[in-house]
Amino acid sequence: MMAASTRPKRNCNRSHGIRAVAKAAGVSISTVSRALRGYHDVNPQTRQRVQEVAAALGYSPNPIGQGLVLGRSGYVAVLFSRRHSPALLDRFYAEVLGGIEAVLEANGLSLVLVTLQSLDVQRRLTSRGRVDGVVALGCDIPLAFVRTLQRSSLPLVLVDQPGWASVPSVTVDNEAGAYAATRHLLGRGRRRVAFIAESLSDRNFALRKRGYERALREAGLPRDRGLVAEGAPESEGGYLAARRLLAQAYAAQNRPREALEVLDRAAADFPDDPMVALERGDLYDMIGDVEAAIREYERGHVGSRRVPLAVNLLKAAEAQVAQGHLDQAARLWQRALALDPGNLAAALGLLDFYRHLGDADGAAEITARLRRFGPEAVAVPVDLDFRLPRAQGRAMARLVEEGLWDPGTLERVVAVQLARSSGGLEGLMLERLLQEVAARRPELRPWTFYLAELAHRRGDLGRAEALYRTALELHPDLAVALRRLGAVAEAAGTAEGTAAAAAFYWRYLQAVPEDLRGWARWAAACAALRARGIAIPACAEAAADRPAWGVRMEDRAIVAEVLGVPAAAVVLGENRVPNGGFEAWEREAPAGWVWSDMSNRPPWSPALFLGGAETLEPFAGTRAARVDGLWAAPEAGRKEARAGFWLAQPIPLSPGLYVLSFMYRARLAPGARVGVWVSERPEVLFAGERWLPDTRGAWRKALLIARNEATDGAVRPLLRLWGGGEVAFDEVALRALQGPLPAAPPQLPLVVVR
Repeated sequence: MMAASTRPKRNCNRSHGIRAVAKAAGVSISTVSRALRGYHDVNPQTRQRVQEVAAALGYSPNPIGQGLVLGRSGYVAVLFSRRHSPALLDRFYAEVLGGIEAVLEANGLSLVLVTLQSLDVQRRLTSRGRVDGVVALGCDIPLAFVRTLQRSSLPLVLVDQPGWASVPSVTVDNEAGAYAATRHLLGRGRRRVAFIAESLSDRNFALRKRGYERALREAGLPRDRGLVAEGAPESEGGYLAARRLLAQAYAAQNRPREALEVLDRAAADFPDDPMVALERGDLYDMIGDVEAAIREYERGHVGSRRVPLAVNLLKAAEAQVAQGHLDQAARLWQRALALDPGNLAAALGLLDFYRHLGDADGAAEITARLRRFGPEAVAVPVDLDFRLPRAQGRAMARLVEEGLWDPGTLERVVAVQLARSSGGLEGLMLERLLQEVAARRPELRPWTFYLAELAHRRGDLGRAEALYRTALELHPDLAVALRRLGAVAEAAGTAEGTAAAAAFYWRYLQAVPEDLRGWARWAAACAALRARGIAIPACAEAAADRPAWGVRMEDRAIVAEVLGVPAAAVVLGENRVPNGGFEAWEREAPAGWVWSDMSNRPPWSPALFLGGAETLEPFAGTRAARVDGLWAAPEAGRKEARAGFWLAQPIPLSPGLYVLSFMYRARLAPGARVGVWVSERPEVLFAGERWLPDTRGAWRKALLIARNEATDGAVRPLLRLWGGGEVAFDEVALRALQGPLPAAPPQLPLVVVR
């Protein structure tokens, strides 16, 4: 006699649905769905029992994931994006899928899963007779595809996607759910509640974040951006994000060892995650484990940790030097330079190494690199780590001590850094750099003045005023500090500030009478005071002196003086130069102008030029065009290096006389020049360069009178710097000199500087 089988008997007369299988197996509908589809989160014994019951009842799931098997009606498509394809379904979507399948079966319909991977899916889904309806599952079905389905007249339901007025949808109340979850944690005494989202740009997660923030707001707790993170779509991504947040919380409390313990487990579970490696590098850096920090930074592929990695390489090199292992230190310096080509401290370390070895060729190579540095050496490191700018500052001071830089080079580098790197985090780093240089070489430059300029450019006017005053006390002949104090006082916008500005400008003009911007600002301040009925001694001579300095600025007056004719006889046409005031900019060049750099390639000699906007003291408006030459190295057989701003489009000219004028300010290195070029043809105004003198930092007027004799003449003004130094240009104008003149002009072209 055979023993009775415990397996359920198969009913061959009719098949049963998923509800019957779930009931017989003693599990939920979603568990049946997951078990028969091979989900890994189903217990093996449960999966076997479900499979046996389904076989006994004659139930088998509809074809899943085998493409668009849609040859007949009676099917409803459940549509997923690629990200929510069946292989990636989690418990939430399995529950949803089980419910959809149960309802379809009860209504005599079958289910087929479709992954949205191409436009061809749209065509096949919307073909007549393929499916009887579509359930779009997931929050990232493309909007255009939903509209296509609407136009096809297929019944459509959205699941887990914000509903449209014209499309039925089934969604979770994301905001209320996140609000309730956050309230629950707050009710248990938690005060630092983190929020982890798959993507903060996704609308569902944005709604959850809104509920989270509402609960915090009602509890009187501030929002902390450090407690909001994004994770991968799988649950493992949330786990990793939570561990990183916990580690960051420990680090913020200066508990790096506890933070490392948290990230050690994350590193074991996610050994290839670069952010885990980088954050472990930060923690090793905090506890001073240089070798471990370097290892983790490099394992994380550096990324945003370039600055701390460079610092740790320098620290490791210093340790090797202290132990007498110069060869090991040299390797570390080389790695630091490969990571950060502008690292002056690493380059100086290598120079010491080559000198120690007596390697003249190696020392010469590094010496040339330090003297002919690139723009990366001028860039200020941007990071919340002050060690690298301090190291760079120490190196800059030593370069002057070694004679590799002269004081003028140091001054030009600092001037560029102030002009380009004063704002935000760069400004904080630059302040540390300047303080380091000042501490080591206080006699080289008026460092207090530079710190005042840094505060001025950052908008900290109170600190700027105090530092300018200190600089003036330390260096009484530093007249430019008077001009800057005038600008700071004028910015206050009060009567007292305007009166103080007028007084400072007047004192400045006694020392630098050739500065036309000083005259213009003094006259404006005095005019503002007169409009208020206020009289001060500094403005007593304003009305009388207006003709004297006004003649030096106005084109008609200068032309009349030069040509020896009455001003009334001089008629100038409209300005033909677009954006001659340089107010509009596109990236690093004024709109309508291009950057022209003739250096470092044949036939021009090596040099380093940088161009940009001058925003602290333009002659007029808010910006001027600035050219900085940090160094220039003329070479035999090569042309002199030069760079500047060149008008992008030619200006056509008819025959006649023209006046080209502009304001400029120059502070030149020995041998440097300011040049103006307009044409290659001598009959079109003039060919070649016309030279302008150094102004020692004062704004002056340049005016050129020339004749165009060509019927097809056209010019493209090019304003540039030859060699080292700084020059700024503003208020560029090209006008036709109209009407008959009572006297023939002298030999042309004429160049006038006022």
